[in-house]
Amino acid sequence: MTIRSAATFALAAILSVAPAAAQDIGQETTAQRDARMAWWRDARFGMFIHWGAYAVAAGTYKGERIPGIGEWIMSHAHVPIPEYEEFVHRFNPVRFDPDEWVRIAKDAGMKYIIITSKHHDGFAIFDSKVSRYDIVDATPYKRDALKALAQAAHRAGMRFGVYYSIMDWHHPDAQGPNAPEYNSTKWSNPNFGRYVEAYMKPQLQELLTQYPEIDVLWFDGRLERRARAGSVRLRPRPAAGSHREQPRGAHASGLERPESGGTDRAGRLRDPRAAGAPRGASRRRLGNLHDDERHVGLQVVRRRLEGHAHPTADADRRGV
Repeated sequence: MTIRSAATFALAAILSVAPAAAQDIGQETTAQRDARMAWWRDARFGMFIHWGAYAVAAGTYKGERIPGIGEWIMSHAHVPIPEYEEFVHRFNPVRFDPDEWVRIAKDAGMKYIIITSKHHDGFAIFDSKVSRYDIVDATPYKRDALKALAQAAHRAGMRFGVYYSIMDWHHPDAQGPNAPEYNSTKWSNPNFGRYVEAYMKPQLQELLTQYPEIDVLWFDGRLERRARAGSVRLRPRPAAGSHREQPRGAHASGLERPESGGTDRAGRLRDPRAAGAPRGASRRRLGNLHDDERHVGLQVVRRRLEGHAHPTADADRRGV
């Protein structure tokens, strides 16, 4: 599990409580957008959790420690799909305590939690009817971890969101055929549009209809050009949401305010309120605004997590 202070420039969509008559995002006024974004702009500090089958590998493949972040081990170690599926079949987090995770975040002063519903490896930690490659159907755990965490956050009065990877190293219509060079730029799957329409959009619809506690939808990855057109009707009366493409590899921490200015190629936040302001000016200003608060909050999280360390075998800890 990786816990990060949530970045804001990679934000894909923010959902607020739907008004009586939901507005089409393309038609909303500035006042409506400001009302929808108010809670996010005020929150500023949250917990971002990366958690999935890669926790079983815990950064090691065939006895070798693999450099880089753990959730990328399938790509970095060139793990074939059948071998990676064995990690999925061993994923059994029997000590998962969603209320404790929420308590840790809340004690640190965080206002929301976002977790990976499906990362690049294609494995989902929610109960998907679109695929059996999920925590309920493909693991011995057989419980919906995302639903449990969403409900725990809701009980504690915290906002809750989900990350969803556009990339999919497991799906045959996405990057799966590139194995083991999953991120090869030399070949583009001609069936990627089918993956978007028949798999990605239905899974997003599941997330936003099965889990009413979801307040944030966070995309990672890039859409193939041929699949960018079109949209998905996520709810009969969808809450207002907006999206922008995340810069490749953009994962950052800090207390930054999300605005509609987007990002430049380096992933720096632009402040749309400052006409002519240098790119990144808003990020530099806001990133240092509450450094002391950020430091204290992250120290609390670190102490809490260290307090949960236990002298068990690596194989046991990897599944927790």
